[in-house]
Amino acid sequence: MRFSRPSDIKKTVLAAIVFLILIGTGSIIFETCRHTQTGDMEGYVDTFTRKMAETDAVYKPIADDISRARDEKTYYRCLYRLDQRMFENGDQTRAFEFLRQCLMLIKSDKSPSQEKKRFETHCYLMLGSASDETGLRSMSHSYYFEGLKKIDAYGIGELRGDFLNNLGVSMLRTGNNEEATQYFKKAISAAEKSRNRYLLSIIYTNLAEVKNHEKEYDKAIDFALKSLGYIDPQKEPNAYYSVHNAIGNLYINKGDINLALTYIRNAYDHHLEGANKYYLFEECLSLAKAYDKGNMPDSASHYLALAGRIAEESGNPVYRQHVMKMQAAMLAASNNPGKALELTERIIAIKDSIYNEENATRIREADTIYNIEHESLSAEKGMNAWNPVVVFISMSCLVGAMLLMMVWMLMMHRRNDSLNRQKTEALSDYASLQQKLLDEEKEKNKKIREDLDENHRKLASFTLSHIQTNQKVESVETALKKILLEISQRDRSLRDSIKSMIATLTTLKADAQWDEFHYYFDNVHPGFYASLDSLHPGLTHKDRRLCALISLGLSTKEIAGITFREVRSVETSRTRLRKKLGLESDSLLNEYITGLARTAAGIGSMPDAPATQMKQHAETAHMEEPTITTTQPEANIKES
Repeated sequence: MRFSRPSDIKKTVLAAIVFLILIGTGSIIFETCRHTQTGDMEGYVDTFTRKMAETDAVYKPIADDISRARDEKTYYRCLYRLDQRMFENGDQTRAFEFLRQCLMLIKSDKSPSQEKKRFETHCYLMLGSASDETGLRSMSHSYYFEGLKKIDAYGIGELRGDFLNNLGVSMLRTGNNEEATQYFKKAISAAEKSRNRYLLSIIYTNLAEVKNHEKEYDKAIDFALKSLGYIDPQKEPNAYYSVHNAIGNLYINKGDINLALTYIRNAYDHHLEGANKYYLFEECLSLAKAYDKGNMPDSASHYLALAGRIAEESGNPVYRQHVMKMQAAMLAASNNPGKALELTERIIAIKDSIYNEENATRIREADTIYNIEHESLSAEKGMNAWNPVVVFISMSCLVGAMLLMMVWMLMMHRRNDSLNRQKTEALSDYASLQQKLLDEEKEKNKKIREDLDENHRKLASFTLSHIQTNQKVESVETALKKILLEISQRDRSLRDSIKSMIATLTTLKADAQWDEFHYYFDNVHPGFYASLDSLHPGLTHKDRRLCALISLGLSTKEIAGITFREVRSVETSRTRLRKKLGLESDSLLNEYITGLARTAAGIGSMPDAPATQMKQHAETAHMEEPTITTTQPEANIKES
């Protein structure tokens, strides 16, 4: 956004500051009220999950997901996973405490969101299940019926089947089979309405248990097999193998021990791999029962001991009750009534402790509700007791301070604008000057390159012409030498005349046209000889001429053809020249002399000293030797 006048800036800054003040004040009031109402449920969940992760690493991924959750739906989905994992891990007692505290905090929220309402009904369901699992059945019924009321109030009908099923399970555990069946039938209707196949499989498994209590084992097995049809073993493997365990128990009661062991072992092997304590406990009891019925006491004792160990680790008193009941039955069957009676007394003591725990839990729950409501009421009284005059004065002081800050910011903004404009103008002028100098430099370099190209063309033309001339002179010289061989030794005057002509041609070959070559070369590289003499005084005339030819990119053979010398002689001269210049390799000779030529032409910088070049060459010895290019048309140069 750009502003055309300072007054626009002032109005915008003022509006932004007032808006921020209102937002900040509203946020503070809202957060105060929210934390007062909810009792900071997020803080409690964070503390609880961190403690769970510290005591058992299996909860760490869920705790990390809860801390990373960025939206409400993801957050509560993680909480569903947490309490489900606690149940599967045999931590019903801790699950009960966690869900009860969450429920108390949600209840104190006067305007819960839809996701929070859904989680509230879930808490009622799981609290009822946890109460039932730990033997607090009267409390579980209270949670179930309260949850059904919330479902009607919130319109969350998809959980109705779960509540009805759990009520049926609770009735079944108290021996009320007829009422349990009624609840299961209502649960089937609700599950079919919500198309919940997983719940239908659970309900039919429970109906199989009803028939098992009524000793109608064939009907019970039919219900259990029907339950398997509603479960996808890939998506719900735990539930699938749990039904296997239920079918195995039915076959135990029917008397088919081998088939019972097959089903129960399938379930046990699966849950042992996943270390699922809840299911493992049930399957250990089933295996102990099957082996006891099959007259295999050692195996029965082994699996009963495993079940006892899981019960002790979980701290669930109901689990210990189940183990003790089976131990008492096995002791009674093995003619050991004394120990069986002792275990029965311990079972009665556990029942009493469960009853006492139920009463204590109810008292703690009522006390928690009272404390939360008392804190909420105190906070509301504190908010109502605010003095309007004090609030007005405080807000006025805050607004006045913000206005002073706004004026200061506006003045600084104008000052910065002025400085930025000056800086921008200076940078613009500097950039224009730099661009002008750059354009002039480019034009100058362009002119130098054009002149250099022209002189190179002339020099190349001259060199080619010189080579061609030398070739013709050499041809004439060769022909004269052949004629001299054919003339008789007696014809001295003719032979002397031909020898004189050959000597003249040799002189012409060696000295002709070098003045013109030097003229063109000095035009192309005006400072070449001066730089060469200043860097390397004492070079001979031939050395300086060889340097000029090398700077044109001519090969050793081409130099030999121009100077009418042997290739080996030129190579020797190159070696001698390289030593005089202090260079280590022949490739450095070409590079060094070419660099001097480019510097003299004004299109390069002075090359490094020979010692520096040798060091750089040693460091880059693995690199390919540079190719020296020239405007000389090498295709037209022929070896003589």
